[in-house]
Amino acid sequence: MHRFLFKHGVYVLLLLLGGGGVYGLTILPQPLGMFIEQNTPRREHMAAPEDVTSLAEISGLVTHLLYGRLTHEKSTLSSVSNLVSYQGVVLPRIAEISTTKPLFDMTRFSNGQATSGDISRLVEQLINLPTNRSSLPSNPTLTLSQSIINEFNLQCLGDKKISNVVCNKFLTNFLTYGKFYNIDKYSQDLQSIQTSLRTREKEHNQFCTLVYEHTKWYRQTSNSLNTIMQQCPLEHMERYRNLRDFITVDQEVGKSLISNFLSTHPDINAYKLLSLQQILYKNLQAGNPNKNFIINYLEYSQQLINKIDALSPLYKDILYRVNNYELLPKLETSNHTTISKTEASQIIEQIILLNKGNPRLSNK
Repeated sequence: MHRFLFKHGVYVLLLLLGGGGVYGLTILPQPLGMFIEQNTPRREHMAAPEDVTSLAEISGLVTHLLYGRLTHEKSTLSSVSNLVSYQGVVLPRIAEISTTKPLFDMTRFSNGQATSGDISRLVEQLINLPTNRSSLPSNPTLTLSQSIINEFNLQCLGDKKISNVVCNKFLTNFLTYGKFYNIDKYSQDLQSIQTSLRTREKEHNQFCTLVYEHTKWYRQTSNSLNTIMQQCPLEHMERYRNLRDFITVDQEVGKSLISNFLSTHPDINAYKLLSLQQILYKNLQAGNPNKNFIINYLEYSQQLINKIDALSPLYKDILYRVNNYELLPKLETSNHTTISKTEASQIIEQIILLNKGNPRLSNK
């Protein structure tokens, strides 16, 4: 009897005090309490004070992945680094769209009734935008002073105990607030916690959501978290893979870099294409086309065309419009200090080959 009480006495005592101030002193690793109060997640996604219309009430707005800044102020929808679509059209990395005017009639496009003028006006609204508001502030984060298991008192997950009440409180605390901490630095702890939760479907799903939310909050991926997510249910893994793809694309575009990386999600490919076209258009308008950027852009475009289902038909039409009505005339008629006539001719030939290589483009 003495050994039984000695072994389990601490749990009995905490159970008796479970509703009191004990948890107020121990359940939130400091300074998390103050952090939560001062840094409400995603405040920037709320409607601006000047416009009481919430984002959820904007007709035609679909938020696939809220990652950066999204606001609605004075009938203008502004988005930076979000995977969102408005009236059926994916918005590029930097977008400002009037919500009082129609953007594009997807019904006319689906029925084959959209004219070249419709596409031209859409392209102008999407890529002819100022790009000087591209900065995205970092989210506030916290650093663990010790391991995850010690910081959040999760040693109990591997212990035999009379009741799970106390341990579940510690676990709930971790699943709720752990995303704000640098948990990706403690892969062994994460693996241990996941193993303990594998037979608890609800908590395991919450754990997988935590890893996803942590990745989105920190805006970076890691091999350790990739390994963790591979052990999660399929729907969690697919959502995480899309997030990982989006982070890769958004970081590249933010640095004006181009790789041949293609996502399995067509909307992410459309986001990348439109965002690159914004950069291309800005350079063309400034009379300073970048030869290497254009070549890499066309190579990426070729990758999109070659891969089935990588890009939906609307964005192939946009691709044709930008290449042949924005890029091509600049190369044919202008003298550039950054591109020689020979190089311009080679790029023009690449555009013509791209048109011929895809029936949808060559029939324009």
